[in-house]
Amino acid sequence: MNIGFIDSGVGGLSILKDSLKLLKSYTLPSYRYVYFADFAFLPYGNKSQNILLHRLHTISDYLIKQHDISCIVIACNTATCETIDQLRKQFNIHFIGVEPAIKPACLDSQPTKVYNLATTNTIKSKRYQELKTKHAKQHSIKDIACDQFVHIIENNIIGSQLTKTLNDTLSIVLQESKNTNPTIPYHIVLGCTHFPFLENQIHSFLKQRINNSIKFFHPGNAIANRIQFITTAYTETLPKKTDKVIDKITDIKRINADNCILSTLQCDISFLHSVGSNSAQATLEKQSKDMFLQPINEAYYIKQYLNLSNDLFWTAINI
Repeated sequence: MNIGFIDSGVGGLSILKDSLKLLKSYTLPSYRYVYFADFAFLPYGNKSQNILLHRLHTISDYLIKQHDISCIVIACNTATCETIDQLRKQFNIHFIGVEPAIKPACLDSQPTKVYNLATTNTIKSKRYQELKTKHAKQHSIKDIACDQFVHIIENNIIGSQLTKTLNDTLSIVLQESKNTNPTIPYHIVLGCTHFPFLENQIHSFLKQRINNSIKFFHPGNAIANRIQFITTAYTETLPKKTDKVIDKITDIKRINADNCILSTLQCDISFLHSVGSNSAQATLEKQSKDMFLQPINEAYYIKQYLNLSNDLFWTAINI
């Protein structure tokens, strides 16, 4: 079965990671993954619904026709909120959306501080507001717009600039902690698929400044389980795994017995990125050689975060 992932950048790799982990947990049929990073329209978080509807339709149509995709994961909270209902009407395949993990963050019946870190458009969306109303129950959820985190992650920014960004963005958490009982746990919802890349940094930053326990929530495992549920229904009709490697696809290799995702299991996977004339990304083509061939930014996240071999590469698509 061919499964597509769409995001504006590397954020959806956090969802892909949990999906790859699933291959170790279940005896599943052959998979081919196609990850599409829409760098030409990065970021999605500040785009209008009309732009996102047109863009996601274009990419979905491309993946279905050119890569025989039968299930697409919209690996972006904003894009899910703004487009998934229409995409399900327009295409006769499965679409899986990503939403902030509000429900599990609010399951605790005891007093809990719940913060949702997300993009401005996700927070403002009707879909998210309905989600919050449905699952918040007795909890008061504080939404924090963290659009700048996407830039931090896409450019692999660390050091003092990252610390300053965390301090500016999470100041409300620090301020409220002064009047919060230290026994009350903090539940932090990572409401953008980019944000799990900063989970360790956010945890370290907060633990140095507040005494409360901290737990993070993001939907990666839930999405992986949904993929498993959908694809299992097709087990008997899927072709058997072959040794043939499709053009521009590379096998995932085992690199470390202690921390690799797939161990000896292999699957086909490709990474595509868009190159277009979008004014916000006018310099992308000129920079693409340095951006994708050096072990930084996107290549860095594939190797370090996914624990995949360093011979994986991106293929430029002009759509």
